[in-house]
Amino acid sequence: MRVFVAGGTGAIGRHLIPALIADGHEVTASTRSAGKSAELAAAGAVPVVMDGLDRDAVLARVQDAAPEVIAHQMTSLGVTKDFRSFDEEFAVTNELRTRGTDYLLEAARQVRPN
Repeated sequence: MRVFVAGGTGAIGRHLIPALIADGHEVTASTRSAGKSAELAAAGAVPVVMDGLDRDAVLARVQDAAPEVIAHQMTSLGVTKDFRSFDEEFAVTNELRTRGTDYLLEAARQVRPN
């Protein structure tokens, strides 16, 4: 099965990709950082660089990969050192979980219209 892992270098994505590969799936995985592409390739995935909040980039990368399944693992979680600024630090993750999810759903509909 062709799987697109959005957020492939995150806490879950980096464990999910090897498991998918081991089960025989073809995996394309995204990262925001070109520097992390090698990590995805080393895990056996086809790396793509995109910002999950860039609608056009999400639509294009998913279209290029033509996945049968999309796994949404996008976050922007850093190391929180001060919980007084937790809302501010978590704001991008909240956007990825709302607007980023909308973009992935739109991309999925374009790849597999019903």
